Amino acid sequence: MVNFAGVSTISITHLQLVDVYIRLKIPIPDVFYRVINWIGSILSFKYIDFFFTPECTGNYDFYEKWAIFAFVPLTIIAVFAAAVFIDEDRRIGMVNLATSVMYIYCLNQCWKLWDCVEVEGVKNEDGEETSIYVLESDPSIVCFDSDADSKWGGFATLAFFLLLLFIAFPCILYIQLKNKSDDESSRKRLGYLYLKYKDEYWWWDPVVEMSKKWMIVFWSTFMPTGDSQAAMEIVIVVIYWYIHASYLPFKTDWKDDRGNLLPEKMQHLENNLQHWMYCAELLILVGMSSFFRTGEST
Repeated sequence: MVNFAGVSTISITHLQLVDVYIRLKIPIPDVFYRVINWIGSILSFKYIDFFFTPECTGNYDFYEKWAIFAFVPLTIIAVFAAAVFIDEDRRIGMVNLATSVMYIYCLNQCWKLWDCVEVEGVKNEDGEETSIYVLESDPSIVCFDSDADSKWGGFATLAFFLLLLFIAFPCILYIQLKNKSDDESSRKRLGYLYLKYKDEYWWWDPVVEMSKKWMIVFWSTFMPTGDSQAAMEIVIVVIYWYIHASYLPFKTDWKDDRGNLLPEKMQHLENNLQHWMYCAELLILVGMSSFFRTGEST
């Protein structure tokens, strides 16, 4: 039968990326933002900051809220890892799957502490005008200046080490996939990563899909204006769409329970869905760019 895990992961990944796109510095219709934000928050595990607001339960500052949002997904992963009542292979598979699904959310949280912008015309203690760097998400936080903000350096370092962890994750998956065996243990641990692909493309998820997530989150964070953000995202979408079209990595030899090949439309379901999703992303980015006016968010 068709591995519908492929269909579901394709859909979830692209909806997660759309959630990133609607947060670009582009003024878009409010109703469109609310609908996509609600859907994306659920499917990208951004429900953590969509449904949970720490300020409603206490007086938290920016750093405390960041720590909560950054470590909630890690806590969820740790719970799966500690679920001793589940057999080891399935437990490792759940950890890998949870980390993969929450990957974009975790990257967003880590990069947030390094997204600093320059503010000019600020007077220092001597009354002279100078420039400082502040967090774009919270201008009250001063970057790169321990005298002005003693906490930023420590939290930014923590975010950096978390980024190293998330750099290591696809490398670990690649090694596990490369050394996998054709047995039930490997299918439980890594099946969601490779069973949907042709045998020669077992490496597709850690190499192609996760690098795409990195590129999209990185450029959405650090490009200075809405038009430059949209331009970079369009370039990335086109490049990865071309890569997909060149390889068509998803399996095309699915069989039914009796061992008969499924109809041709079903054989190409996942590859075609990926084409449609890339097309939808491109149309969304181009459509959002048509609302661009001043280069600043509204």
